[in-house]
Amino acid sequence: MGTPPLGRRDAPAKFSPDANGQRVLEVVDFNASKSTAAKEIYRQFVAMAKSAHLMRTGKTVRRPRIGILTSASSDPFDAVDFYLGAFQQAGARAQWLPLDAAVRASFGKDCGAIAAARTALTGATDSAEIYPDLAQTQRKLCLDRSQLGKSLADLDGLFFNGGDQSLTKAAWFDGAQPIAEFTALQARVKARTLAIGGTSAGTAVMSQDAMITNGTSTVALKRGAKAQPPPPLDCTRKNSCPKGLVEDDLTYEASGGLGLFTLGILDTHFAARERQGRLAQLLIDSGTRFGFGVDETTALIVAEADGSVHLRAMGAGSVWIFDAKGVKDAAALAEQARLLKPGEVIRWPN
Repeated sequence: MGTPPLGRRDAPAKFSPDANGQRVLEVVDFNASKSTAAKEIYRQFVAMAKSAHLMRTGKTVRRPRIGILTSASSDPFDAVDFYLGAFQQAGARAQWLPLDAAVRASFGKDCGAIAAARTALTGATDSAEIYPDLAQTQRKLCLDRSQLGKSLADLDGLFFNGGDQSLTKAAWFDGAQPIAEFTALQARVKARTLAIGGTSAGTAVMSQDAMITNGTSTVALKRGAKAQPPPPLDCTRKNSCPKGLVEDDLTYEASGGLGLFTLGILDTHFAARERQGRLAQLLIDSGTRFGFGVDETTALIVAEADGSVHLRAMGAGSVWIFDAKGVKDAAALAEQARLLKPGEVIRWPN
């Protein structure tokens, strides 16, 4: 599922207290959004969470509980208020899941060093001072890891934010091994008792096969895909690109992402950023058959019905489906995509 932002203000530059000394929260007005497609997608995810609750408990629920994971952001606190407000106004009981790579790396270690761990991972330096309440929530999770499993057990849906998909994977994996809480999460997704969704990096990280981490179509078609970490942002100007890489190289994680989407590789912002070439090249170079490119303000809905998997597109754009079977030229494959348009449903494999 790919979901667009509804529009929001810039992040604060410093801590902003109210008259009682509490942090001033970001205000979200869901209904004021001019994007009908965006609002429909958020409501669709709430409906999917309701279905998951029914599957899990045998009971209907008016407002399902949806967890918000902001681990893809270099500053995981920045988008918390926005997503909580958006999903609450879309009909859910929303709560923040305060897990990210810095918290995961601090489990069993120094929980007072989460900010330092985040700086080492992402370069973020002052988010804890701007959002002291959220920083304290993360520290409490670090001190009592059992909260993570308890929170996940109560959720009907879990939504992953955009940013850097590698950071989200690092939140759930200790090196090459998934943490125990993620294994439990996988089981619930498989049992259809937990709905999952995400936007941008939160979609790309779902891939079971190779996970895209960087690149443009133009460079990908010239230089191919490279199974190595992405180059640093703006590395050309800073003269810091690793040997053998250029700033816009197509890189990927060969071990895949979280593996919650099992049909192929996911890519996002698809038509708007002309990513057809990079996805096609990655399919060929990684030996993966299927790829799915999700346009902006568009969602790919994956559901099981009648003993088969159904794929449906909704929103303002389309979902591009690539089948690399028997194709060896990426440029040719990029021209052969099937467009799944809004409202269209197919059984998979079709």
